[in-house]
Amino acid sequence: MNKEQSSEIDRLETKYRNLLQIALMNRILGDNSTEEQRDEWMLANAEKISGIIDGDSEKSQEIRELARQGRYDKAADLLKELINNHE
Repeated sequence: MNKEQSSEIDRLETKYRNLLQIALMNRILGDNSTEEQRDEWMLANAEKISGIIDGDSEKSQEIRELARQGRYDKAADLLKELINNHE
């Protein structure tokens, strides 16, 4: 599998995904959250977050593009909005 095929499967490369998830956690948990709180939150929400990031919707595509541009705070705000709408 070449890099392009991997990206199509992943939809958002790991380096962008990780930074986006950190920005999202900071938005939801705050900058002073503990590592344990972050780990628990990620375990509870990882599948939902991945589903949204990898989705086919226009907003999911916008989140991926913002992350690729390094606009993690804007992408995190949009992702947070979508998470809240799925609850």
